[in-house]
Amino acid sequence: MKISGFDRVRYTGKAVHSIEAIKYTPKGLRLTFTQPLDAKEAADAENFSARRWNYLRSSNYGSATYEVKNPEKKGREKVTVQSARLLPDGRTVEIDLEDFRPVNQLEVKFKLKAKDGTEIHGVVVSEGDPIVIQSAAGLVQSVPKNRIAERKGLGRSLMMSADQLGLKAQDLADLHAFLKTQ
Repeated sequence: MKISGFDRVRYTGKAVHSIEAIKYTPKGLRLTFTQPLDAKEAADAENFSARRWNYLRSSNYGSATYEVKNPEKKGREKVTVQSARLLPDGRTVEIDLEDFRPVNQLEVKFKLKAKDGTEIHGVVVSEGDPIVIQSAAGLVQSVPKNRIAERKGLGRSLMMSADQLGLKAQDLADLHAFLKTQ
């Protein structure tokens, strides 16, 4: 198998399962998806997770991350997803976050199922305007902040393990050796 950095992608005609819009609410976010969601999955707050952090503004380039509640403490803090509700349109989930307030970065992960059973995973990867969302399949979308309703996180990595990918120890060693030559 040859590993490359350029792939040709063709649309299959199948439905795309992703976030279409995100809006802020007084208590959290409202996420609108492109396809109807499984009602039970969408209303389960355990299918979302969130972390937040701030940066120290200075004349230096870059900054460590700092907790929001304890600004002197380095790191990122988890935010409790208090509730999740599927709205009547069947595509929009409203989530409430503990102590929701402005921050430099808010990372929200989610793992849901569409009404047709398709799993939908994603991570909000940039909190600017527009917000950038990347699905587990690699689809990247820029969503203007004024179209954002809500967001929530998963609390665990979306990256598949070597076992899930069907890779053996020797496969990983070969891949590592190949990448060192590039």
